[in-house]
Amino acid sequence: MSSFICSAKHFNSIENKISDLILFNSNFSFPYSLKNEFDKMYNSRHYGQIGVKEELSGVMDSLRSLNATCVTLQYKSHYQGRVDTEIKKEKETLFNDKKTTKSLTTIGLYNALRCLSYQIETEHLEELGGMGEDENKAMLFLEAMINSVAHFALSCLPQNDSDNAWSL
Repeated sequence: MSSFICSAKHFNSIENKISDLILFNSNFSFPYSLKNEFDKMYNSRHYGQIGVKEELSGVMDSLRSLNATCVTLQYKSHYQGRVDTEIKKEKETLFNDKKTTKSLTTIGLYNALRCLSYQIETEHLEELGGMGEDENKAMLFLEAMINSVAHFALSCLPQNDSDNAWSL
């Protein structure tokens, strides 16, 4: 399958939904495994909206950059002699529109995160020396959030004690 650079709207929608879950949904648990790397999101009550949104924005910016870079490098044969220019152009497109969004359901967020994860093939970064600390943290965040959102979505399904018992 071919990869593509997700739209700015894709990133913005993910960012808005994650922010809403962290800040306004008491049933959502931010992954404990991310506590040390993302203290503001983990301790959202202490840091509030500004702290959470600032930290989340940084992670999403790293993911924007990774998506644009990885996909462009994957198709570098199409950009002979202008790969760097193309990466810069794609990043500008993603960073210049941080307003356009679509409201996502929890399942929509899960699907958007999975799509993004699929599009970022980090092995293409090897020729640039691999990933830096921010990129590694962003990928850790992405994978942990996919799992956390899946867990949250399933926990919100209607309960039927006979079909969904905890012990059998």
